[in-house]
Amino acid sequence: MSFHRVNPAVKPRERWPGKTVFCGQEHHPGRLAASDFTVCNEIGVKIAGTRFDHTLFHCVLTYSNVESVSLCFSESFEALSARRQWCVIRGSARNQTIA
Repeated sequence: MSFHRVNPAVKPRERWPGKTVFCGQEHHPGRLAASDFTVCNEIGVKIAGTRFDHTLFHCVLTYSNVESVSLCFSESFEALSARRQWCVIRGSARNQTIA
Protein backbone atom coordinates (compact mmCIF):
# COMPACT_ATOMS: atom_id res chain seq x y z
CA MET A 1 0.00 0.00 0.00
CA SER A 2 1.37 3.40 -0.91
CA PHE A 3 0.39 6.82 0.33
CA HIS A 4 0.75 10.05 -1.61
CA ARG A 5 0.97 13.45 -0.03
CA VAL A 6 -1.61 15.87 -1.47
CA ASN A 7 -0.29 19.25 -2.51
CA PRO A 8 -2.69 21.83 -0.98
CA ALA A 9 -1.71 24.39 -3.66
CA VAL A 10 -3.35 22.21 -6.33
CA LYS A 11 -7.10 22.66 -6.52
CA PRO A 12 -9.22 19.51 -6.01
CA ARG A 13 -10.53 19.67 -9.62
CA GLU A 14 -6.97 19.53 -10.93
CA ARG A 15 -6.07 16.61 -8.63
CA TRP A 16 -8.97 14.42 -9.69
CA PRO A 17 -10.27 15.47 -13.09
CA GLY A 18 -13.54 13.98 -14.25
CA LYS A 19 -17.20 14.11 -13.44
CA THR A 20 -18.55 15.31 -10.13
CA VAL A 21 -20.31 12.51 -8.28
CA PHE A 22 -23.41 13.13 -6.21
CA CYS A 23 -24.80 10.54 -3.83
CA GLY A 24 -28.56 10.82 -3.56
CA GLN A 25 -30.23 10.74 -0.15
CA GLU A 26 -33.74 9.63 0.64
CA HIS A 27 -35.35 11.21 3.67
CA HIS A 28 -38.45 9.63 5.16
CA PRO A 29 -40.83 11.42 7.54
CA GLY A 30 -40.18 10.74 11.20
CA ARG A 31 -37.00 8.72 10.65
CA LEU A 32 -33.99 11.01 11.02
CA ALA A 33 -32.87 14.15 12.77
CA ALA A 34 -29.42 15.75 12.78
CA SER A 35 -28.30 17.46 15.96
CA ASP A 36 -25.25 19.13 17.42
CA PHE A 37 -24.14 20.97 20.55
CA THR A 38 -21.98 24.10 20.14
CA VAL A 39 -20.14 25.41 23.21
CA CYS A 40 -20.10 29.20 23.00
CA ASN A 41 -17.99 30.03 26.08
CA GLU A 42 -15.04 31.38 24.11
CA ILE A 43 -17.03 34.06 22.27
CA GLY A 44 -17.09 36.16 25.42
CA VAL A 45 -20.80 36.99 25.66
CA LYS A 46 -21.50 39.32 28.58
CA ILE A 47 -24.84 40.25 30.09
CA ALA A 48 -24.79 43.27 32.39
CA GLY A 49 -20.99 42.97 32.50
CA THR A 50 -21.05 39.34 33.66
CA ARG A 51 -19.64 36.56 31.49
CA PHE A 52 -22.38 34.27 30.11
CA ASP A 53 -21.10 30.73 29.47
CA HIS A 54 -23.59 28.75 27.43
CA THR A 55 -24.11 26.00 24.88
CA LEU A 56 -26.42 25.99 21.87
CA PHE A 57 -28.26 22.90 20.66
CA HIS A 58 -29.16 22.78 16.96
CA CYS A 59 -31.57 20.15 15.61
CA VAL A 60 -32.84 19.62 12.04
CA LEU A 61 -35.55 17.17 11.01
CA THR A 62 -34.08 15.93 7.75
CA TYR A 63 -37.33 15.23 5.88
CA SER A 64 -39.09 18.55 6.51
CA ASN A 65 -36.01 20.73 7.19
CA VAL A 66 -37.63 22.06 10.35
CA GLU A 67 -34.82 23.36 12.54
CA SER A 68 -34.59 24.51 16.09
CA VAL A 69 -31.83 26.21 18.06
CA SER A 70 -32.09 26.37 21.82
CA LEU A 71 -29.98 27.37 24.78
CA CYS A 72 -28.69 24.77 27.22
CA PHE A 73 -25.95 24.67 29.82
CA SER A 74 -24.53 21.17 29.33
CA GLU A 75 -24.13 18.44 26.71
CA SER A 76 -26.20 15.93 28.66
CA PHE A 77 -28.64 13.25 27.54
CA GLU A 78 -31.41 15.21 29.29
CA ALA A 79 -30.61 18.31 27.21
CA LEU A 80 -30.43 16.24 24.01
CA SER A 81 -33.75 14.50 24.69
CA ALA A 82 -35.67 17.62 25.72
CA ARG A 83 -34.32 19.81 22.89
CA ARG A 84 -34.94 17.15 20.23
CA GLN A 85 -38.50 16.74 21.49
CA TRP A 86 -38.93 20.52 21.31
CA CYS A 87 -37.82 20.47 17.66
CA VAL A 88 -40.40 17.77 16.84
CA ILE A 89 -43.15 19.72 18.63
CA ARG A 90 -42.20 22.89 16.74
CA GLY A 91 -42.32 20.97 13.47
CA SER A 92 -45.77 19.55 14.12
CA ALA A 93 -47.02 22.98 15.20
CA ARG A 94 -46.02 24.30 11.77
CA ASN A 95 -48.18 21.62 10.12
CA GLN A 96 -45.16 19.86 8.69
CA THR A 97 -45.28 16.16 7.86
CA ILE A 98 -43.81 14.40 10.87
CA ALA A 99 -44.77 10.76 11.27
